[in-house]
Amino acid sequence: MAESATRSMEDRTVKRSLSFLNRRMDSILPPLSPGEVTYLYSTGRKVFGVIRCLMISALLMDHDEEIIYLDGCNSMNPYRLVRMCKRRGMRAEGLLHRIKVCRAFTAYQMSSIIEEDLGKVLDKASFLIVAGMQYMYQDKDMKYPEASALVERAVRHISALGRDRNLFILLMDSRRKGVREHTDLISSLSQRHIRISYRGMDTRLSDSLYGIKEYFRELPPFQTVLDEFR
Repeated sequence: MAESATRSMEDRTVKRSLSFLNRRMDSILPPLSPGEVTYLYSTGRKVFGVIRCLMISALLMDHDEEIIYLDGCNSMNPYRLVRMCKRRGMRAEGLLHRIKVCRAFTAYQMSSIIEEDLGKVLDKASFLIVAGMQYMYQDKDMKYPEASALVERAVRHISALGRDRNLFILLMDSRRKGVREHTDLISSLSQRHIRISYRGMDTRLSDSLYGIKEYFRELPPFQTVLDEFR
């Protein structure tokens, strides 16, 4: 009986993965794995569309579990998420209550939420998203060494939570001009670093864990006739 339960848990762990719900991206990038910290860095705000697809993927995979969205850059847009659900024939009204959003307004609030409060709200969660991981730590009034120390402590704490609870973890940042970044630090503390660069309709993907570098051309927004161009 114990062996059967153990085998069942192992099977569940193997089968659980988050796809990008985009045929072109899914043909290039392997899905996200539980217990693994993925750092998604982008040069444009179109990356939030990728995050919304991952959220829908998580909602479809676990019908009872929640998504925790820690928002450090004021990025959560429920209206776009609802529109995306409707385009896929899903009733958004029955899904949105499973997304818990927490907004931080300062670097110290962000650190406090991550280190003191985050573990208390993960009992029903399968997916943790931290949007704008380094955004709050780029405050011009905060010295860079102090900010780096807080970022490192936060990422290590998130990594431990994800490992202990077998969560999908996504840390996300979008490039900001004129500020000093902690991108290399966060990347070094993450198991996987995905970078998405946009130039017009062209997209470049790279994945440090799998050694992937690929270019492709995106479809126009709201294209409904074809799934992809090859």
